Amino acid sequence: RAKCRWVLTGTPLQNSVDDLYGLINFLKLEPWCNYSWWSRIIAKPYEKGKHKSVYKIVRAILQDGPLLLRRTKKTTTGFEVKLPEKLVQVIELKFSENEQNFYESLVQRSKAEFDGFVASGTLRKNYAAIFTLLLRLRQACDHPFLVLGRSNSTSTKEEKQKDNEYVKRIAERFSLPRNGSDPKEKENNVSDNSQTDANVNDEKEYVYIRKALSELADKDNNTECPVCLDCCADPVITKCAHVMCRECLLNALHYFRKSECPVCRAKVDKSEIVTVNIPSHNRILGPDGKELASSGDLIKHSKMSTSSKLDWLLKSLNEISDINANPQNSETKHRFVADEEDDIEQEPIKVVIFSQWTFFLDIVEESLRKTKNFKRSYVRLDGSMSRKKRDETIERFKNEKRIFIFLISLKAGALGLNLTVASVVYILDPWFNPSIEDQAINRCHRIGQLRPVIVHRLMMAGTVEEKIFKLQRHKEDMANQALAASDETGHDGPGAKGKTARLSFDELISFFK
Repeated sequence: RAKCRWVLTGTPLQNSVDDLYGLINFLKLEPWCNYSWWSRIIAKPYEKGKHKSVYKIVRAILQDGPLLLRRTKKTTTGFEVKLPEKLVQVIELKFSENEQNFYESLVQRSKAEFDGFVASGTLRKNYAAIFTLLLRLRQACDHPFLVLGRSNSTSTKEEKQKDNEYVKRIAERFSLPRNGSDPKEKENNVSDNSQTDANVNDEKEYVYIRKALSELADKDNNTECPVCLDCCADPVITKCAHVMCRECLLNALHYFRKSECPVCRAKVDKSEIVTVNIPSHNRILGPDGKELASSGDLIKHSKMSTSSKLDWLLKSLNEISDINANPQNSETKHRFVADEEDDIEQEPIKVVIFSQWTFFLDIVEESLRKTKNFKRSYVRLDGSMSRKKRDETIERFKNEKRIFIFLISLKAGALGLNLTVASVVYILDPWFNPSIEDQAINRCHRIGQLRPVIVHRLMMAGTVEEKIFKLQRHKEDMANQALAASDETGHDGPGAKGKTARLSFDELISFFK
């Protein structure tokens, strides 16, 4: 019944032109909101590879009215946003001999498991398992400890018993009946029908939540976060029994300003969100297979405490530290400051380091703590921090000159932060969707930035990271071609906002070919 409809989005296209259909359907744009029409003219021809003809039709649809109005940082029509330039550098690194041997053995093991799914005809039924194989390869590009440090072995009988006890305890915490009795006990003498119905609902809720937790406790079951569509990192469970990354849930609650589950829209009370801490999942093992107390102990007790990425990062941070200590006489300042003559010499160069893996941030943090130059020069932000602690950390980074390094989890810090005090950005590991990385970079490259922003995107040569970079370029090219007509009027590029998108099945299996 609405007389007017409009859609605001930073990513009208992410994976294919079919992404546009949901927006056009909401706008009730005839005849394109009829999916049979859209499928015949747009979706099916695109699937058959007729991309150029489809892009031409899409551009015509968007120009009609015009339907699409775009404004970006490079827009010059009507107004102009003046920002310092952004220089993006892809740093291609090579493994050490030990890292190369480890990675190749992991590839062979993953390929063998993948081929097993192919041989058994269960490839499509094992999307999550294949995604986990790819996850391990991506993590190995950062540091072997991301794969070796976590226990992947079969749980012992004692560990399984502890896991089951934990699952039962958490399920009972969620599912206390309204009359305070055990949810598994049946009420024999209840005259109130409404009370009986309540007890039945409590028992169903208990069974439902326990089933969700039991599936997560099963090591062979790889739980996918319904928000970021990646394997759950620091998982939490809601009262409606949905398991997702802590950072994904908190970001959804904060940015949509609603206390609702992002999956089912049930009411979510932050005090009822429970961290899923399956005992056997969180063991940290040393090189000898013995359990350790923390990731810091893992580094301390191992001879292979570094990686190619970590070495390069620490060397780069050392150079920045030297520049900040002696800005007038530094020979490497040009690498981090695009225009030395116009630079604000009184202000130190500050950097932001993004990684998808909090475990890798643990390793980076431990390395910084062991280095005299960095011991008191960094702060960290991730999804485990309270809102108050996050705000305090951000203010320290902005206001304390001696703190020039900010470690940030990509999910926790890609949205909602203003970090224009920093002018150097490190993306330690590539993400499938380039818009997430762009959004992270834009924490620094935004209104208020006085220096050119230098971005270092790290990539290990000859690994799955190369394929991820190619996938990123493909998605960017697709969006740019579909919106090319808008580019000609000064509205460029696909934008940077939006959530991550799940890899298609064909994209996923391409990593193992």
